[in-house]
Amino acid sequence: MPHLPASHAGRLPGAAVAQGGAAFRLFWGIGLLALVLNLGQVFNLGNINAIEKLLLLIAALAYLRHKPIAPAAAWGVALILLAVLVPGALTSFPAFTWERVLLALLALLALLGFLLAPPTPSERSLMLVSIAWLPALVLGYGLLLNVSIGRPLFMVDHTGSTRLGGATFPAFLAAACYASAIASALLYAQRRHPLYLMLAASSLAVCTLSGTRMPTACATASTALILLFAMRHAGARLALMAGGLLIGSVFLLTAGDQILRRIQSGSSSGRDQIWSALARWSDLYPYTGIGFGGHSFVIPYAISRQTSTSAAHNEYLRLLVELGYPGEAVFLAGLLLIFVAALRAPGAAGRCCCLAVLALYFLYAATDNVLYLSYTLFIPLALSLGSPFLGAQGDGRAA
Repeated sequence: MPHLPASHAGRLPGAAVAQGGAAFRLFWGIGLLALVLNLGQVFNLGNINAIEKLLLLIAALAYLRHKPIAPAAAWGVALILLAVLVPGALTSFPAFTWERVLLALLALLALLGFLLAPPTPSERSLMLVSIAWLPALVLGYGLLLNVSIGRPLFMVDHTGSTRLGGATFPAFLAAACYASAIASALLYAQRRHPLYLMLAASSLAVCTLSGTRMPTACATASTALILLFAMRHAGARLALMAGGLLIGSVFLLTAGDQILRRIQSGSSSGRDQIWSALARWSDLYPYTGIGFGGHSFVIPYAISRQTSTSAAHNEYLRLLVELGYPGEAVFLAGLLLIFVAALRAPGAAGRCCCLAVLALYFLYAATDNVLYLSYTLFIPLALSLGSPFLGAQGDGRAA
């Protein structure tokens, strides 16, 4: 049989797929490395979030190469584009810019791209395992920085609570732990290896030490739902609940005093001031918003300085301010369509479990910036990647 010349070999479909897979693995790894190293914050290089998102966007494009996009996911993307572009064309907000809209849209699509088509088994394993180990990498890197240059592992907030941050902000570490706990629980559902139970438990412990309230609660509930569903026998489920309650109670009474202090303080960490400021802009532009990605520019400097943030910490209010009422409704419909289409649990019970975990993620969105951060978008990504492992009767052998 004659052989194709070497110059044409790369044009074969199989070779093209292999090249795309290699590019995906390369840029996925570099993108995660950039997230963990956090060079902008650690070495005062400024906001390099755009570079991190660009690396993940390239990884997503390589991932999608030669893959058929799910029709429902394509409709979801179309709805999001409609919700962003139409209000942008109609708004009269004087500081509106298309550049800002485009950058915010690309930052979102950089992570949503991985949800648009099913992965190969090797891609699924790579992404799930790397997400599961993210907090360990962030903490290990933070410990290295602490030893080498004296960068603190903990910070003290306005309530006097000590919060673990590792090599990043406590809220970012908490989001990484949330995603890791879900990924680890789903890997346990597939592989039945106790390592993943321990990894899920340690992620929840670190999430608690970060002092974050809603992420810790949602991560704990999500992990419990997945593990309870994955257990094949009632006795195993009872043992998990009893052991989890015992270990959780002991942990809170010994090492969890800081998060208990934050809970008892009742503090909103200045979110009420941010929300009040943003609500005024939603009243001014109720139908078109001020433009996607623009909410941070209308939060008064005095409030941003006092709260040390220019983020809304409420995705529903943020979308209302940026897109208006109609735009927000269409955007959320598109986002939900993408998330649900990416869930591939083989049985009705497994799908219900996934939807419950997804509902907790949307609850989390009411108090944090879950559509801006890569770490937070890893949560629905991990759920979609591991959803096939939630087969009937907790059968983790589903592929």
